[in-house]
Amino acid sequence: WQVNKWTGAGIWQDKIGYDVENNEVHLSVTEDVTVSVTMIEEGKAEASLLIIDSTGRLTGVTDKYRLKGSLALPNTVTAIGSEALTQCTGLTSVIIPDSVTSIGYKAFYGCTGLTGVTIGNNVTEIDAGAFYGCHNLISITVPDSVTEIGGGAFYDCKSLTSVMIGKGVTKIASSAFDGCNKIKTLNINCKTVPYLGMTSLKELTLGDNVNEIGERAFANGTDLTNITIP
Repeated sequence: WQVNKWTGAGIWQDKIGYDVENNEVHLSVTEDVTVSVTMIEEGKAEASLLIIDSTGRLTGVTDKYRLKGSLALPNTVTAIGSEALTQCTGLTSVIIPDSVTSIGYKAFYGCTGLTGVTIGNNVTEIDAGAFYGCHNLISITVPDSVTEIGGGAFYDCKSLTSVMIGKGVTKIASSAFDGCNKIKTLNINCKTVPYLGMTSLKELTLGDNVNEIGERAFANGTDLTNITIP
């Protein structure tokens, strides 16, 4: 278990010392006072830190430092707003429920501790820069419900080795996967194949929905050895 919050008369959070390296919280009490502490299960992020408006949109967090571990978004969330979880570096994984329909601009920008994301089956849009700079993200599955992936959505996700793009995607904006240089194989089935920016790509299979290969789509694909075009 981990410390969530100290409370009590005269106890202020700015008096508490944090030992980041050892994940410890220290509180000095210098007078008679009743102090309470709430705990969270180790490895699980505290959902009560999330800021959710009356429409169900996740707009931010009250304390990015304390949002650590695996996060399961509650089913009351209908959308993830712009920059809602930007630079929440303590997040290790996120489960996005089926209640969510969109992932906003730079929603997870700079979440460098994030290794896995499960995207719900009703998300229709992944906006520009949504996962930009998530350096430790290993794999991603874009469900069939998604129709659009914004520019730079997975830019510089340099640990990505597996990407599955659902058949519902009709548009992938430029540089969506630029800098993802560990991806070896890719199946893509959107209407227009954009510039991919994957220098490590070896095998590419285009699905039956593809009717256009965009400008510079395979530029700098020096490792590409096999392309299947329907």
